[in-house]
Amino acid sequence: MSASKFKKIDQEQYQILDSINLKTADSLLKEGRKLIKEHKNLIIDFSQAKQSTSVAIALMLQLLADAKMNQSSLSFTKIPDSIIELAKISNVADLI
Repeated sequence: MSASKFKKIDQEQYQILDSINLKTADSLLKEGRKLIKEHKNLIIDFSQAKQSTSVAIALMLQLLADAKMNQSSLSFTKIPDSIIELAKISNVADLI
């Protein structure tokens, strides 16, 4: 079994501990979906993400859609500036 890619910070806040790229996206998505099912209000912190690519935006958007379907609240904090800038260029910054 692989190590968790999320670290619990408090009751409903978790940090991403892995790189966010094509190799890790599937496992991050699966673990993120599990967290969404376990928490009605979830915060995902990006401060410890080792590397973030444009895949991070796709991951964030999918997790937001999953949270909406689960009637859960999901927010992100400490998103790297590079991801915020890419989201602005892609016209999805207001969604994340």
